[in-house]
Amino acid sequence: MFITNRIVFSVGGIFKEIGNGLERFGMRIQGNFACTEQLSRHRRVVRIGTYTPKIGTGTFIAPNACVIANVELGDNSSVWYGAVVRGDVNTIKIGKNTSICERTSVHVSRSDNIRTGSPCLIGDNVTIGQACVIHGCTIGDNSLIEEGVTLLDGVQVSSGSIVAAGSVVLGGTVIPAGEKWGGAPAKSLGKLTDADVTRIKDTAANYLELAVKHDENHMLTPYEHMRNEYDARSGVGREEHNPEKYF
Repeated sequence: MFITNRIVFSVGGIFKEIGNGLERFGMRIQGNFACTEQLSRHRRVVRIGTYTPKIGTGTFIAPNACVIANVELGDNSSVWYGAVVRGDVNTIKIGKNTSICERTSVHVSRSDNIRTGSPCLIGDNVTIGQACVIHGCTIGDNSLIEEGVTLLDGVQVSSGSIVAAGSVVLGGTVIPAGEKWGGAPAKSLGKLTDADVTRIKDTAANYLELAVKHDENHMLTPYEHMRNEYDARSGVGREEHNPEKYF
C-alpha cells in the first residue's frame, strides 16, 4: 500500500507539470489573443531609496508580511501574516524577541530630518496582537499590546505594561511602567498583578517558539513540501525537529 500511494502521488505530480506546460504552449500559439494576468511577486523586505531594512538573525517574516525601508528588526523577532512594518518617512526600531502579529500596521510620522518627527521604537520581548495600529510611538521592553489596539503619535508605553484589547491611546499619552490601560480613550486600570506579569512573559515565549516552527516550514525545499504532503495523506509520521537547536 505504501509503495502504491507513493507511485500514485508521483504520477499525479508529473501530470500536473504536463498540464502547466500545455497551458504555456497554448498561450504561445494564441499570441496576442491569449488571456494573461500579470502578477507581481510579493517581497517580504522592500528597499526604498537608500534605506534597506536591517534584519537580525533568527527572525521570521511571514510570506505575505512586508518590512519596508528604514526598519531595524532585532534578533529572534517575528512579523506575522499580513502585517506591515513601513519605515518610509522615518525610523522604526524593533528589539529582540518581539512579535508583530497578523494584520498589524506599524508606521511613523513624516519628517524632513530623519532625527526628528515621530519614529516608532519598540523594545525587547514585546508582543503586539492582531489588527493593531502602531503609529509613531514608543513601546518599552516586556510589554503586551493586545488585539485591535490603536497607539497614536507620541504615545509612550513604559516597560512592563499592558494595553487592553480594543483600546485607543490618544497621541502624547504616557503609560507608566507596570500598569494596565484600557478603553477608548484609554485610561489606567491599575497596577499589573503577578498573573499579568507572567502572561506577558508566557506570550512572548509562545510566539518565539511558534516563529521557529513557521520559519522552518517556509524554508523547506519543494521536495520536502511534497514529502510532507504525501506524509499527511498517507498517515506516515516522522520525528519532529527540535526548535531549540535554531537558537
